[in-house]
Amino acid sequence: MSKQNLDSKLSATDIKTGFIEQLATLYDKPISYFFGERNEVEINEVERSFNDNADEIIKELTSIIKSQEARIAQLTDKLLGL
Repeated sequence: MSKQNLDSKLSATDIKTGFIEQLATLYDKPISYFFGERNEVEINEVERSFNDNADEIIKELTSIIKSQEARIAQLTDKLLGL
């Protein structure tokens, strides 16, 4: 599609849904993206899922941090020849 043709389609007062579908496919976006809509159900599900698992996630991340701190201490000792 030429730039002139694209500009013409985008400046039209009535954009065809087929063109919007092509844009959605091209940019790997849902059609609703081009209408400024957000899927509140998905957003709420993600928030709920995170909140339900927050304590578990914090414990796991704390464990990872402690493990990495211990590894850093080992490497530091090795580097300093201790």
